Amino acid sequence: MKFREVDMSNDFDFSVYPNCEIHCVVIEINGEKDLSDAVSEISQKIADTSWISKLPTFFRDAFLANAPKTIDKIVNEILNKVASGLNEKIGEYLVSFSAQQALETLFHHYRLPLAEILKEQLSNNPGFDFHTISHKDNLIHGEAKYGGKDTRWTDATDKISDFIDKNKHQGEQGWLYPFLSEPVIANINEGKRGFTAAFSMHAQKERLIFRHALESGASIKIAQYEEYYLIAVVIC
Repeated sequence: MKFREVDMSNDFDFSVYPNCEIHCVVIEINGEKDLSDAVSEISQKIADTSWISKLPTFFRDAFLANAPKTIDKIVNEILNKVASGLNEKIGEYLVSFSAQQALETLFHHYRLPLAEILKEQLSNNPGFDFHTISHKDNLIHGEAKYGGKDTRWTDATDKISDFIDKNKHQGEQGWLYPFLSEPVIANINEGKRGFTAAFSMHAQKERLIFRHALESGASIKIAQYEEYYLIAVVIC
């Protein structure tokens, strides 16, 4: 799995979003071995529940009651079936996990457990797919879309825009609280946060795709916040 940032300074006028730090990233997953290694690493990371033991007793007991059921479902019923091919659900886990890893590697973010593990439901997560904490102590909400042979940037950015309209980002703060430091909470209280739109990409013209995404109505709304990351995952 390879990560690289794409310099869009000659393709887009970032001055239209003066208050937002924006990055465009491409992740390349090349061949069956790369894909198999990525899925194996996802399974290991998801199955690792050491983060639960570090929580205060009140939160630890709550997550112990819910997280193991979801982890078992993700690992045994979904990821272990990747040999039969990528479907939308497996693909979205792959996009979520690789996006978190890219943010950690390139921009020194701290990644949180996937949202589906932190919530009570076993599947059909109705909110953001993943979260990180940025180098600026901003909570970053991430949405992942996988579309097989389709490029799904519009689905990811439009969903974020819809979630902002429905205050989903604010609604998540309760169950994310035990993972947030005082500086992160202070930024949230001031309305500071960010978003990541992660999506599968199968087109060759990455700069054109990023430019269209940055010019979209959804991005105009998202870029009102402090940080915005567009991450394209190419599975070859």
